[in-house]
Amino acid sequence: MAAVVFGMIAAYAITAAFTRVVRLDWAEVTYAAAAVVLPVLLYLLFPGAAGTVLAAAVAGLCVGVLIRERRSGGQTAAAAAAGVLAGGGVFLWLLTYSL
Repeated sequence: MAAVVFGMIAAYAITAAFTRVVRLDWAEVTYAAAAVVLPVLLYLLFPGAAGTVLAAAVAGLCVGVLIRERRSGGQTAAAAAAGVLAGGGVFLWLLTYSL
């Protein structure tokens, strides 16, 4: 759980730092981070085929919501990059040390 919290803190810090340059929507950052975090957690919680199917479904759902809510291509891409790299990246990095 700490990996999730620190991942989201990192995503928020990146969002706050880059808001002066490009306006990042926090919801888009969160959806992009959730597209990494939730499937990994489901895959670890339900090993085997069930976890793989659930992980793929949730990842698709998060990406679908991100595409549906898209306002501007560049801003959405920047928000998705911040979410995936900061939120999901820090989560995966910390998760490797806890397993």
